[in-house]
Amino acid sequence: MTATIPTKFSDHMLLAYALLQATAKIPCLTEIQRTQAETARDLCGLTLHTISGQPHGDNLRALADDLTVIAEKVDRLVAVIGAHACDHAHGIDQKYFDGQLLCALSGDGLYQIREAADQLDYDLAQPDPDAEYDRRRDDAGERAALAAE
Repeated sequence: MTATIPTKFSDHMLLAYALLQATAKIPCLTEIQRTQAETARDLCGLTLHTISGQPHGDNLRALADDLTVIAEKVDRLVAVIGAHACDHAHGIDQKYFDGQLLCALSGDGLYQIREAADQLDYDLAQPDPDAEYDRRRDDAGERAALAAE
């Protein structure tokens, strides 16, 4: 039987995770190489959320959480690269390499996703005026049918 695409994807991600796990343990890697292998491994190990069907606020919040985890992992690699640059050149400030992706996402992208999640929760909590109209029409029809009997 042929494996489905999601199964193949998962299998390949697990294989990549295992290869990168072994790669990160190779002796004599530079700190950048080791951190790159660890970051790639960690990203391969993630199971990211997807939305199918009617979305809810929690679906969007799960996507925001995924982005946060990804940003934290990538920021670690960026910080190591920044530290390497600082070690080899004067006038470079490490603060410009610490938490940059998460900071950028938090200010805009994550904020918008969380706002949309709250709005979606609010919208879903509101009564559906069409459903209320249909219920009243059905009740009126039942009353008319009973009165006719």
